[in-house]
Amino acid sequence: MVLWDVDASSGRWSQREVLTGHRGDVITADVDATGRWLFTTSLDDTVIVWDMTDGAGFGATYPRTGDRWIANRPQAVEAGRLLVAPTRSASSARIDPSNPPADTAGVAATFLDPRTGEIVDEVPLGDTVSTDMFGSSVALSPDRTMVAVTWGMGATVLDARTREVISRVDLSGDEEPSFMTDWPVWSAAWSRDGTRLLLGMEGDPEGFNGDVVVVDPLTGKPDDVFPLPYTPQVIEPTPNGRFLVVAGRAGGTMLVLDADTLQVVETVELSPADFVVTLAFSPDGRTLVAGGKFGFLHFVDTSSWEAQSSASVHDDAVLQVEWLDDRTVVSSGVDATVRLFDTERQLARARPLRAATDAGTGSTWFVPGPTDEIVSLSGDRPGRTYPLDPDLWAAEACAIVGRDLTQEEWDRYLPGRDRTPTCTDLP
Repeated sequence: MVLWDVDASSGRWSQREVLTGHRGDVITADVDATGRWLFTTSLDDTVIVWDMTDGAGFGATYPRTGDRWIANRPQAVEAGRLLVAPTRSASSARIDPSNPPADTAGVAATFLDPRTGEIVDEVPLGDTVSTDMFGSSVALSPDRTMVAVTWGMGATVLDARTREVISRVDLSGDEEPSFMTDWPVWSAAWSRDGTRLLLGMEGDPEGFNGDVVVVDPLTGKPDDVFPLPYTPQVIEPTPNGRFLVVAGRAGGTMLVLDADTLQVVETVELSPADFVVTLAFSPDGRTLVAGGKFGFLHFVDTSSWEAQSSASVHDDAVLQVEWLDDRTVVSSGVDATVRLFDTERQLARARPLRAATDAGTGSTWFVPGPTDEIVSLSGDRPGRTYPLDPDLWAAEACAIVGRDLTQEEWDRYLPGRDRTPTCTDLP
C-alpha cells in the first residue's frame, strides 16, 4: 500500500510512506469515518487494520522547534548537545521550500538542543533573497569557537559559546574594495587554520560566474577575491583540510580547490548533470557524496576525483546528506522523507522514512552525526526520530510481517551469509 498526502490548497500529491504487511495482492482499501483506521484485504486471506494517526507507525514524534523553518544544513557546535541552523521566519503553517513566500526573508542563527528540540538561543541577523530556498547557510570554524551565518548580501560571525556578534560582513558593493558586486552570498567555509572566512558569492543571476571572497572573521573586512566559473552554492572541505570542493548553480560540475591557494586543481563532471546543493565526505575521506536538485545522489572517488555512480533516491530535491559509516549515507529532501542508502550495493537499506509527523512536503533536515538515532526536523512543524539499533528494526518488521525473510529477500539484503530465521526464532 502506498500512502499519499494531498495538499488541500494546491492539490499537489506527495508520497508519505509505503505500508508493507500483506503477502499477496492487496484488493481493497477502506478508511473509517473518523479517518483514523485504514482497513486492507489481500489475496493472502488476511485483513490488516492500520492506525493512520500522526503519532502511529515506526519512530516517534519530535517536537517542532518554534515558528521558524530551517533553511539550510544544520551544524553540530557540540555533538549531541548543541546544534546551530540558519532559520527564516514562517508566515504560514507550512513553507514550500521550492517557492517560499516573500515575507520569510528574515534570517536568524538558531541554537537548539537536539535531544529535546528546545531553542537555546536565537540571534536575528538580516534579510536574504526572499524567494530562494537557499538564502542562508552556516559554517563552523575548525575549532568550533566561531559560527559564520550567511544572509543575502553578507554574513555574520558569532561567538559559538556566548552567541555574541564578533563581526558583520557587508558585501553589498557600497563600500571598498571595489571588486564587490550586488549579487548575494550563498555559502561559507573556513581556512584550515580558522584565520580566514571564505564566502561563496554569486557572479551573475544565471550562476555561470562566481567568486570566493576571503574575509578576516574578526573585523569582517574582505582581504581578497578569487573568481570562479560557477557560483559557489556550497563549499565543503575535505576531512584533511587540503582541498575545498565547490558545487555551483550552473549544473553538474564540481570544482576542487587547493585550500591554501584557492586555485582550481580538479574539475568533476557528474552524470546525469544535476544542480548540486549539498556535499559530505565519508569518514575515511575516500568518497564524496553530492545531493542534487533532481533527487539524485552522486558518488565521487576522491583519490582520482572521478564520478563513480549516481542513484535516483528522492522524489524531489535532496537537502542534506551525511554518512552513518563508510558505506551508508543518510539523506533528506523536499519530499519530506529520510532515506538510508548502501553505497557498496547501490541500493536503499530501508523504505523511505517520513521525516515529519504531519502530512505534506517541506523543508526537511536531520541532526548531523547520527549515532543511536536519526532525528529529522524542519523547525516549523513536528519531526520524527528513528532508532538505529538493528534489533529494534527487526522487531518492528516482525511485528508487521510475522515471517522470516524469503531466500530472495535474504540474498538481496544479506548476500553471502547463510540464511537463518529472522522472526520465527523471536520470543
